[in-house]
Amino acid sequence: MDLKLNGRVAIVTGGGRGIGQAICVALAKEDVSVVCFTQHEDTLKDTMQKLDDGSGDGTHFGCCLDISDSKAVEEAVKQVVGLYKRIDIVINNAGISHQPSLIFKLEETEWDRVIDVNLKGIFNVLKYSTKWVMKSDQGRILNVSSALGQLGAAGTVAYCASKSGIVGLTKSVAKELASRGVCCNAIAPGLVETDINKNMAGSMRASLESHVLFKRVGTVGEVASLALFLVSAQSSYITGQVINIDGGLT
Repeated sequence: MDLKLNGRVAIVTGGGRGIGQAICVALAKEDVSVVCFTQHEDTLKDTMQKLDDGSGDGTHFGCCLDISDSKAVEEAVKQVVGLYKRIDIVINNAGISHQPSLIFKLEETEWDRVIDVNLKGIFNVLKYSTKWVMKSDQGRILNVSSALGQLGAAGTVAYCASKSGIVGLTKSVAKELASRGVCCNAIAPGLVETDINKNMAGSMRASLESHVLFKRVGTVGEVASLALFLVSAQSSYITGQVINIDGGLT
């Protein structure tokens, strides 16, 4: 299948590990210039080494920032445009959770931090990048939600609320940008081997695993394959959708 991605420029947030890193590597294999946004220097270095394969030829670019910081995002996007003169694809993958806590025990600061990164962070990235994506002849936006944004889960109200909010944001942006030919979709992974799920409370994870029809945890590679399709030329008639990739959990 010809995805027709060669020569494109893609921003991937949360690209330092897990699903984000897998997406970065998959895009690079399709000759996409990958821009990795992540918050930590060590994970950024790890991803850039995987992308450049030690060549350091400058095809890809990494930036260490907190996407909840509007000014930092604005400056980072300016850097990207300065380097590549274009942005074709934006994949909003960055996300955090909080320690399991019932709502009456959840600290306001924890709620604010999760919403700031998971939801406001997407707003920040799209605010400064969409005018460039609209100029592309194959503009694509992909937001990473979660199966828990639809199911809910006790003890993770901030995380679930933020991931549910991504659904409304995605559908609204799809309607705003459709006239410019931009496809905007979301994917909703279920139990996938990521740091967030590894740190999930044992009882919660066991409960979720028991409802997965395939009776196994998903891989980051499986999620990256779906992401690749949804930002490719093959997805030109798909927009405003939320596609679950959860082994039948939902």
